[in-house]
Amino acid sequence: MGITEKKYKMKAVICTKYGSPDVLKIVEVEKPIPKDDEVLIRVHATTVHIGDTRIRRANPFLVRLVFGLFKPKKNLILGMEISGEIESTGKDVKSFSKGDKVFAFTGFDLGGYAEYKCMPEKSLKNKGFVLLMPDNLSYQEASAIPAGGLTALKNKRHSCRRTYCLKKPSKSGYQKRTKYPDKRCFGKSWNICHSISKIFWCRGDGCLQLQKF
Repeated sequence: MGITEKKYKMKAVICTKYGSPDVLKIVEVEKPIPKDDEVLIRVHATTVHIGDTRIRRANPFLVRLVFGLFKPKKNLILGMEISGEIESTGKDVKSFSKGDKVFAFTGFDLGGYAEYKCMPEKSLKNKGFVLLMPDNLSYQEASAIPAGGLTALKNKRHSCRRTYCLKKPSKSGYQKRTKYPDKRCFGKSWNICHSISKIFWCRGDGCLQLQKF
């Protein structure tokens, strides 16, 4: 940052204390200036992520150890997911240019509830990531992808290692003698099979349908 560079203000939503949404206030804070390896994003959309609400409510208690024991650190700006447009870039940035449409996950750095947010060009631990937006997505749609999309992908990959079999209706005593807990899905009873041997066990015990996810 140059010595004579003028500092500007921006609007942001800060968390003044832990509690209900009423603790959030719109204030003016200093507009961030990107470092050599950072991009400055003009935020067009953000989300109310579950992580943001947990920090605001200090639930779990561990939140207080990270963001402030009795009240949040000064000018704590929440917001884990954003989408917007590159306003400017640091001199070492190669992957993005001014005007690029992007979406980003801010990680524990937060800061999405503001007009502008600086992000590193490359993914860093606890600092999130920035990616170019697909052309067929709106800012609102793209802002929900970074954390929510990763969670969905993780769950999808996790479920791909399981095979589910649909059980035929049975008496109430069946639940007690089955070794594998059922999952309720659209009113149907599903039994999780983690191995080939368990699939054969289900087959012999009246499985109606096998479905691998």
